[in-house]
Amino acid sequence: MIAIGLFTRPAAFFVMCTMGVAFFLQHRADPFQRKELALAYGVIALVILLLGAGRFGLDALFRR
Repeated sequence: MIAIGLFTRPAAFFVMCTMGVAFFLQHRADPFQRKELALAYGVIALVILLLGAGRFGLDALFRR
């Protein structure tokens, strides 16, 4: 959904929640190098959540 820009913000929210669970719960005993990828994906999902799909996503077509 994020790749095509349809319902981008709700999809990014669920990805961010999933990466939060992976970072804080699933990999809590692992070293940071193991947790780093989940944190990076979570931050990217947060940025997409805040910015939205942009003008080239399908959300922009439905807004018109």
